[in-house]
Amino acid sequence: MSVQDEDRKLEELGYKASLPRVMDWLDNLMTSIGALYFIGGLQALFSTAFNAGGTAPTWSNWIFCTFMILAIASSLAEICSLYPTAGSIYYWGYRCAHNNWNRFFGWSIAFMNIAAWVMNCCADAIAATEFILTQPTAYGINFPSDPNDINSRAIQFGITIGILLISTLMNMLPHKYFSALLKMTAVAMFVLYMLHIVWLPIAVSRTYGFNDAALAFTTINNGNGASTSYNWFINILFPMYALVGFDASGHVAEETTHSSRSSPAGVFGSAFWSAVMAIPMIAVFIFCYNQSADYSAYSQQIVGMYADAFGLDGQLVMVVLSTLLYFANTIITIMATSRLAFAMSRDGILPRQLSTVGSLGQPVNAILFVFGVSFILMLTLLGSTVAFASIVSGSVICILISYGLVIFARLFLSYDDKLFENADWSLGKLSRPVGYVALFWCFFSAIVLSLPQEYPVTDLNFNYAPIITICIFLISTISWFAYASSHFKGLGKIENHEAEHLNEKTEWELAGI
Repeated sequence: MSVQDEDRKLEELGYKASLPRVMDWLDNLMTSIGALYFIGGLQALFSTAFNAGGTAPTWSNWIFCTFMILAIASSLAEICSLYPTAGSIYYWGYRCAHNNWNRFFGWSIAFMNIAAWVMNCCADAIAATEFILTQPTAYGINFPSDPNDINSRAIQFGITIGILLISTLMNMLPHKYFSALLKMTAVAMFVLYMLHIVWLPIAVSRTYGFNDAALAFTTINNGNGASTSYNWFINILFPMYALVGFDASGHVAEETTHSSRSSPAGVFGSAFWSAVMAIPMIAVFIFCYNQSADYSAYSQQIVGMYADAFGLDGQLVMVVLSTLLYFANTIITIMATSRLAFAMSRDGILPRQLSTVGSLGQPVNAILFVFGVSFILMLTLLGSTVAFASIVSGSVICILISYGLVIFARLFLSYDDKLFENADWSLGKLSRPVGYVALFWCFFSAIVLSLPQEYPVTDLNFNYAPIITICIFLISTISWFAYASSHFKGLGKIENHEAEHLNEKTEWELAGI
């Protein structure tokens, strides 16, 4: 399909092409892989998973959750193939729900999804900051590191805002530079991955030695004060936190060539390759993580293992490369989030000014909007690390709920299964069975991630993530009844025909588009 044909299809979905369609399939795939960034997820969360549950639940939950994540990704990819627009996930929910429910679903999913993505921007930037701040600890330099110290939080805030600002400015560059960034990110991720798979085992064998093979995969820890069974259960936060964000390929669909194939392939492919390639890396961590060492002094505990294995110079190499990749992760996440904000503005959910496209083909106002909201969220860090951590942790629950609402609309509120079975990227007869599994796992895992993660529960370890999610839901619902139910007319061209086709299929569905 030519670019002109794809732009015509986009017009049939209700939109005039305003973003340059210059991304190829690899750019699209790397947008999701870069936004998801499984290596960073493993680095940040492995020590938590090990301390709270041990190696046995860590590797077994990852393998199990891989199948669940792939069910979610494949269900969303099928919908993406039919509706490859920048609105992505909320547009999919709107088109699947139809009639009396479509506007409410589109509005609600949009709020949940953009809240999650903006929180992810903050989380990625703070992770890069934490890698930087491991170095005073590694080199024994006296440096403010107490989270209760305002000076420590102010330093974190300043570095993180600097990372967000530079990442925002990078998003203003022409697409050709961004394409180069995506491909360089792919190379850098491969290098860091191979350093873990090859260099780390060699270094550990020459220093403190591997963990006993008989115990490596069977260790169970109760480091969070809960029962063994509860720890095993709650340990699913490790893969679920590390493997969401694959809908980024949908956000850049309007900039992708052959979008009805490339974008869904990016959604599913990023989830598949991230989950599968992580398994050898988890195995390396299980054998190489020094179980007798205390790395709690490090803002990223995995750096303590690097220091023990590689020495100061070697760990510095790992930290520099990890920081640069988290930097790239932040840039890519801001890009995906800005496309979502651009689409929401175009549809009247956010102010119309955010849909302005600059002379270089970038939605400049939407990019600045993402930075502005991220800056506001980052201010909570100055008040309390607990408050900031609560906001960030709510992102995964919000994104899982938005996934679940789309799949629910597809399963129970859509018109015709044949529409999905005939998509360019389709599950065929497996569409519904896989969808039911995906729907269950979206809401089940969201509930699990809302449970307390440490016992006894105090104001310092309380899991505020579900409260943050409820607040976002209330904002969405109140704004719907106060404004959107009477003023929000719908998405794309469909809004012009809603009154005529309230109880029948639209012309685009009848045409099989």
